Amino acid sequence: MIIDVRHLLPSGSGFTGRYDLALAEVIRRVWHHTVSHISWNTAANATQDEEIAHLIAIDLMHAAWSLNGIGYHNAAFASGRAYQVGSYDKARAHVASGQNSYSIGTVLIGNLTDSLPSEGHMAAAKECKRSIEDFYRRNLEGLPHLLVPGQSTACPGARWSEWVPLLEKGEEEMAFTEQDRATLSSIFERSRSALVKPKGRPEVYEFNEDEGRLIHLVGLAVFNVTRHTFDDVQELPTDHPIWKLPVTYPGGIPNELR
Repeated sequence: MIIDVRHLLPSGSGFTGRYDLALAEVIRRVWHHTVSHISWNTAANATQDEEIAHLIAIDLMHAAWSLNGIGYHNAAFASGRAYQVGSYDKARAHVASGQNSYSIGTVLIGNLTDSLPSEGHMAAAKECKRSIEDFYRRNLEGLPHLLVPGQSTACPGARWSEWVPLLEKGEEEMAFTEQDRATLSSIFERSRSALVKPKGRPEVYEFNEDEGRLIHLVGLAVFNVTRHTFDDVQELPTDHPIWKLPVTYPGGIPNELR
């Protein structure tokens, strides 16, 4: 169950937002985390009153920044509680470049710059997602903030690829089956194999066995210059189980993948 606290926000923007959304034009949900000096009342054992106090503090801070109150539509805490802080038919201020007209924002309360959300965060985030899609009566695309077009941010943290897919696809879909493991065994046994994903402009990855993740290398055109350093090159279909693995982007997210 999501807890509605729109009426408690001192900015008065909980129900009004910044402007009306054209509901048919809303195409995505956006995942955020909080990185600010407001770090109290974020623990898993925080009370509901403490969490509401935290949301009120964010609302006041964002209002002071001329954002017309808290910038998100709902919030997920480590306790497992989920809160609605903005009406889903009103625009708020959680993304840049005019994308607020097409986006609903969910924030995980806490600093996830180099860490993963807790189980409580994940449970609350799923409740936020369910609440939004119940309102829209359709599935919306879910993206981490940094992959929304026109953004310049690292939000929601360096390890987003390890948890956002679980919220979007579900743990069962992302889990490896025995058949998956058999399919992957030939790849894992090779000493150094470049893996090509033919999606739009093909991208090249390498499997890091120690970390159990993929490392994004380069686009295919650039890769052709250095392919002699690999034992082999395999082009794998987009539904191959290897693409369930989390991905690290050492050079940042390429524009083509945003």
